[in-house]
Amino acid sequence: MEAARADRVQRRLNGCVRLARGSSQRSQRRRSTPTVPASHRLPSSSVVSIDQWASSMKRASAKQTRARGSEGALAKFAPRFLRGRLDGFQKDMKTCLTGIPNPKRRGKETHAYFPALMACCGMLEYMACLYRGPSRNTRNTFIASWRDIAGFPNRFVPGVYDEDAVRILHESIRNAVAHRSILSGVWVDEDKRNAGRRLVWSIYEDFDGLAIQIEAHSGTIRRDSLWECPYTHRVHVRLGTLSNDISEAINAYIAELECSADLQNKFERCLRYLYPIDASYRVSERGNAGLCEQPSLERARGYGNRLFPRVRGYGRKALVGPR
Repeated sequence: MEAARADRVQRRLNGCVRLARGSSQRSQRRRSTPTVPASHRLPSSSVVSIDQWASSMKRASAKQTRARGSEGALAKFAPRFLRGRLDGFQKDMKTCLTGIPNPKRRGKETHAYFPALMACCGMLEYMACLYRGPSRNTRNTFIASWRDIAGFPNRFVPGVYDEDAVRILHESIRNAVAHRSILSGVWVDEDKRNAGRRLVWSIYEDFDGLAIQIEAHSGTIRRDSLWECPYTHRVHVRLGTLSNDISEAINAYIAELECSADLQNKFERCLRYLYPIDASYRVSERGNAGLCEQPSLERARGYGNRLFPRVRGYGRKALVGPR
């Protein structure tokens, strides 16, 4: 009897010891020193003072700074910079084009069509401005006309996009999504060569077929309008194909940028607008984006106060943003 009781007590003691050891190991792991990069570690073979280590770090930092401004640094930096932008764009497109259950249609999937469309239009305009260089005709470096945008895919993915398709993408689709987050019901083409065209749209997540296709297709909108609204053409936009074409054009642009001094010069001038170091690159921004016209500012402030009467801060600074 006494032996059995002593055995039970011993087992309990052994269990407590194991628990204590596990707790001690876990706390030791939590208190362990985080991994330090090799370039920041103190040498283990010799004793080094803190002053010596700090001096070596300053020399390494100065060497990196000199490398940024040295000859040939831009040719190495620009491709890495653009590949980072391309990776972000592809990640966003993958997220937008991943299907989720459609709450209105059982068994069907839906996608983030308009965010994906805005990402494509924004990236296309961004790359077109880098390829074109700073604009002399507009106050903002990163504002491009549809002709500027057409020049980028026509140079790096030739034969895929005609000017009419790019113009429709920019004037009808990009502008509508940017200002209303959705496309217009019927867009009336005011171009002299195609006066009278009335276009509606269809958007797909497909990776097959042309990215932008305009076809003659007449009909009348009845369900989404208070009145009957006729149309004559339909624009088909395939987001998968469009994103692939943009990625292919960017890769081709990077390859040419690496060996073109002219493209590198344009890239650097645009980059100085994105990361300004003196006042000369802020003038154009103040004219277009930095300072709003007073009537527009007052209208926006009044609109915000009507929508959100309890929210404060719709003043000048809230609308203008940092300068």
